[in-house]
Amino acid sequence: MQTGNVIAFPATPKNRLAVALCRLQMAQAEQRAALGQLRASLGQLRTETARLERSTLDWDGEVRSLGQAAAAAREAAAALQRTADRL
Repeated sequence: MQTGNVIAFPATPKNRLAVALCRLQMAQAEQRAALGQLRASLGQLRTETARLERSTLDWDGEVRSLGQAAAAAREAAAALQRTADRL
């Protein structure tokens, strides 16, 4: 069985308040650091989302262009078939 460290309980109300305030300040500092990391992560997410949006728009343009080329090729093939049918 593992034993833990025993933390002495402050003897006076003034000491208890001082310890509580110190712990509160430490917790606030940790939260500020975590919030800073969250903001940095959100900034990276915003950047990557914008990059993904640009990439998706580029891809959409390529797909539309290929669709138009396929439609033109299909029409050309149909025209050739009509010509061949007349011969």
